Amino acid sequence: MSLRACSSVSDGVLILAGATASGKTDIAVELATTYDAEIVGADSRQIYRGMPIGTAAPTTEQMARAPHHLVAFLAPAQRYSAARYASDAIAAAIGRNTFARIMWRLRSKAMRRQARWRWKPSRGSHRAAPGSASRR
Repeated sequence: MSLRACSSVSDGVLILAGATASGKTDIAVELATTYDAEIVGADSRQIYRGMPIGTAAPTTEQMARAPHHLVAFLAPAQRYSAARYASDAIAAAIGRNTFARIMWRLRSKAMRRQARWRWKPSRGSHRAAPGSASRR
């Protein structure tokens, strides 16, 4: 695996991708310890507990060196969706409290917009259209 060197790392997200067993975890832990960062897992099988060998999950030593999110946190019988992963990954990347505040603001804004544009029947709209037979 080849890496391009960076002279500085600003606040943001670094995505480390590569083939299975190419040393991504070692590099991620090294980068996380160097830049005081956290690791958000993106492996569809490493989210499950109790499968370190079949998934090449980070070792306990690697997880102790740098904070890991979304790694070995679900029981194998639990269901997990891409939508839930997206929500959990964003929350891990920006912080749960910040994410909760953003979601609350978006939800509040959407509710205000919905209330403002709610369809209200005009007066007499329950009557039959002109020219149609009405029952009395």
